[in-house]
Amino acid sequence: MLENKEKDVKHSLPILFVSSEATPFAPNGDLAAKVTNLATRIAKQPENHFVAVVIPGYKQYMDEFKGQLKYIYSFQLPAPYSQAECNVLQAYFNGVTYYLLDIPYYFGRDKMYGYLDDPYRFTAFSFAVRQFIEDQEKKSIRFDIVHAFDWETGFLPYMLRGKYPWMRVVYTVNEPYFQCALDKTRLWDLTRFNFALYNDGIVRQNNQLNILKTGLTLADVVTVSSKAKAEALRNELEAYENLGYIFNFKVDRFKPLDDIYNTEAYDELYNELANEPMTRYTWVKAVAYTQLTMPTTSRV
Repeated sequence: MLENKEKDVKHSLPILFVSSEATPFAPNGDLAAKVTNLATRIAKQPENHFVAVVIPGYKQYMDEFKGQLKYIYSFQLPAPYSQAECNVLQAYFNGVTYYLLDIPYYFGRDKMYGYLDDPYRFTAFSFAVRQFIEDQEKKSIRFDIVHAFDWETGFLPYMLRGKYPWMRVVYTVNEPYFQCALDKTRLWDLTRFNFALYNDGIVRQNNQLNILKTGLTLADVVTVSSKAKAEALRNELEAYENLGYIFNFKVDRFKPLDDIYNTEAYDELYNELANEPMTRYTWVKAVAYTQLTMPTTSRV
């Protein structure tokens, strides 16, 4: 049952979940259930966390909840997505605030996935999330923790790093088989990012642009949603198209949280990250890896 009351943000740790799926507003697969379950459980922890979830606004599900979603505001996306407008919609469910970023140009379709331009659709979503975070900060809601999921949000850690070096990003891999590997020439078309990111190996995997690897490389902490997948990535370097190499390279930041339903472990992780001082590790990521001047958006 949908609610119409928002939890007080004061004296809490603001945590933003970013996913391509979440129940009940985008219940496509097991990722949706995992994101919603963890967000709901974290919101009920005694530490009084403020938890919000942001997902794309998919046409088929927004139609289902029409009349129950509150329109907040709109903005135009930056290049290379300046042809698209984003409408921010809000709802409450089980103590969690949900924001649906309605981008009709990319998500006003009959299916959630399966289009040739999926890399562009979800990169546009990441740009919209970055703008949404900036807008929330202007309203005095500063998210200390961003928890992103799977390749659809892989560019987000880089987008946030320069402007918010204090922000901690947790990146969870639910489906390591799906990485969105593309020809390297697509980097500019997708993002307008500096090609040095590819030459330096930050977005490169197996001589291709790899969106999932970008998230793995630049997140503060990487977790895996199941024990079997975590064990494979820890112990087999060539697992999942050589992703095992990345996990072993990031061994100091790869947390053995292989159960997405382990609320206590994630709660402890969020609190640990929120109290973590700026280190050389995070500073290097903030300065050396951020070579992009992000285009600004325009209000509608």
